[in-house]
Parts: sequence; structure tokens; C-alpha cells
Amino acid sequence: MMLMKNKTFLIIDDYEVMIQIIITNLVTLGANRDNILKASNGVEALKALKQHDFDLVISDWNMPVMNGLELLKAIREDATLCRTSVMMITGEAESKILRKVVEVGIDSLLLKPFSLASFSEKIELGLNARQPRG
Repeated sequence: MMLMKNKTFLIIDDYEVMIQIIITNLVTLGANRDNILKASNGVEALKALKQHDFDLVISDWNMPVMNGLELLKAIREDATLCRTSVMMITGEAESKILRKVVEVGIDSLLLKPFSLASFSEKIELGLNARQPRG
């Protein structure tokens, strides 16, 4: 596993328990808790993305206000954000849904339920997906 101590993460989920599970997994893998921000929907996430650089955005699919696909589209269409790596975690295994996020430009996709090993693999994939913004 790559060094994660200096990596920054934005977690977007409307379910606080899921956010805590993701934070716990990131910290277990070596991330610094102080480098992890959270948002409860896509609108909050876009505000955070405009204020901070993140090495990886980890988003849920189903959220109120702005869902994960809408957030991904907004990131990919924004000239300053389009190089941001995005990982999506979802319980939606329907192929047309999965195809849609791949078309829009997801960097890493993890289906629930997941193990620490599969989480680690998808985090590494997401972190290596795009060049840092500059």
C-alpha cells in the first residue's frame, strides 16, 4: 500500500455511520485523520472542493440534494476540478448505473459491502488515477 499519511480525502455521504466506517478504514491504512474532510451531499462537496485540494474524493451514489453521479458530472465539467480523482462507493450493482459512472469518468468504484482489502485496493487505484492539479 502506498504512503497515505500526507494524502487528503473528501468523503461525501449522507449517512454518518458510513462516513465513520470510511474514516476508520482510511486511518487503518495510514491516512491522517486531520487530512480527511466530510460532506453530506454533492453541493457541500463542491464548496469544499473549491476551497481545498484533495488527493481523492470518495462519494456515495445515493444522496439528497445532489447525488454521486451529478457530483461526478459537476467535477468533470469544471476546468479547475476535472483532474480530481473520484472514487464512488455504492450498493447499486445495476449494470446501467455502473456504466453511467464509467462513462462520466469515475476513477475507482467500490461496491458495498466491502472488505478492508478491497477498500485498500480501490483507494490505491483512485489515488493513482490522475495527476495532481497544478
